[in-house]
Amino acid sequence: MKSIHFIFRAVVLSLLAAGAVAQAQIIGTVTNKTTGKAAAGDSVALVDAQAGMSEVATATTDARGRYSLAQPGHGNYLVRVTHQGVTYFLAAQEANAPSDIAVYDAAAKVSGVAIEEDVIAIVETGNGRLRVVERYSVHNASQPPRTQWSMRSFGITTPTEAVISDAEAQRPGGLPTTLKLDPNGPKGHYSFNFPVQPDAGDKGTIFQIDYELPYSVRFTFHPLVSIPAKTVWVMLPLSMNFASGAGPAFQSAPQDPGFQTFVAKNALPGRALEFTVSGSGSLPGSAFLATKV
Repeated sequence: MKSIHFIFRAVVLSLLAAGAVAQAQIIGTVTNKTTGKAAAGDSVALVDAQAGMSEVATATTDARGRYSLAQPGHGNYLVRVTHQGVTYFLAAQEANAPSDIAVYDAAAKVSGVAIEEDVIAIVETGNGRLRVVERYSVHNASQPPRTQWSMRSFGITTPTEAVISDAEAQRPGGLPTTLKLDPNGPKGHYSFNFPVQPDAGDKGTIFQIDYELPYSVRFTFHPLVSIPAKTVWVMLPLSMNFASGAGPAFQSAPQDPGFQTFVAKNALPGRALEFTVSGSGSLPGSAFLATKV
């Protein structure tokens, strides 16, 4: 009989331990870095990154910005905070370890947002098509820091003949997210519905598109930025030809012996650049990887 009681007690303790694991908590504090105060009343959710970002627990921050979420077990979880309509993410820490998150006030237009680099990579030609990957590195140096966000947070312009196959965006220090571009005005004008958060150190927000154009012998581009751009780069194979056109001139700016690079500086909205490419070829694999988000 004593052994039965011993076994029963061990089973009970085991179940209690399992229950304790099931009730482990993800805790943290949400701070509004625009005001420097606690972010009270924000929605917080624990989402499963391997299950379509489904919510497994929810909470609301208290007056001191604190929250607590029940962790259902081991998994690849993210903590998602929604502040003024913008979502912020953090990889959930171990149970009972602080998962503190910074958020920012949001506005449709924020002073201090500019394009650091607009890189237009002429990837390859073939079968009457020209493939292009274009990447925008956008910095948000607003003071006090604010997130630029609306249904049209960041606008881009492509050649009217462009057929877009892929669009991605990446938060400062985050991972790429595949998005659907929204048409915005005349043909070839699109917007990203994606927040431009304040920079994280030297990391800004990245936007990237992959598109094709009809191509025979040559094609003339007229890049047009929606906000000031410090530099606009063009990358193309060594076997192709490049000619700068109207507007600020592109200058040769060699970066790698495996491909050509040209740059125009201080591009402004409403003032289109111009360049023409001709010939055929493809970028080396290392250059193509450099265009990835």
